[in-house]
Amino acid sequence: MNLKDGQPKKWGQIYLEKLLNGDDKPTLESWNTFEAAFLRNRSNPAAAQIAEQRLCKLKQLKSASDYATEFRIIASKLEWSDPALIASFRQGLKAEVRSKLIEYTLHKNITALDKFISTACLIDDTLFEARKKLRKDSNRSTSSP
Repeated sequence: MNLKDGQPKKWGQIYLEKLLNGDDKPTLESWNTFEAAFLRNRSNPAAAQIAEQRLCKLKQLKSASDYATEFRIIASKLEWSDPALIASFRQGLKAEVRSKLIEYTLHKNITALDKFISTACLIDDTLFEARKKLRKDSNRSTSSP
């Protein structure tokens, strides 16, 4: 396969144009990240589609931290922007966490995925601790004479 013609050339030209336009996309940060993205794209053309499907199906079943870890693993195979990843991450959260997160971020414009994920994890941990305390208090009041 000649990497200077056809699809590989077209793929590379997209990033060359972005580089010339001053786009600082992570793929263009260094030769290593560009090469990894190129090889990932050429090695399994369906990999991105599979990752997208997995990301769309992914749901928070345990802690937000566990969900975030799995989300990041899958998202690393994609070249989505932070706003797109944030929207996808939000959709997979438990309803209670998603609701509180929307409330919390209503007047805050969080555009960085890492900040959004850490905020969701903090909210999830806070809700977990509140439920734990409520159960403890409930058990104490039912066992009192």
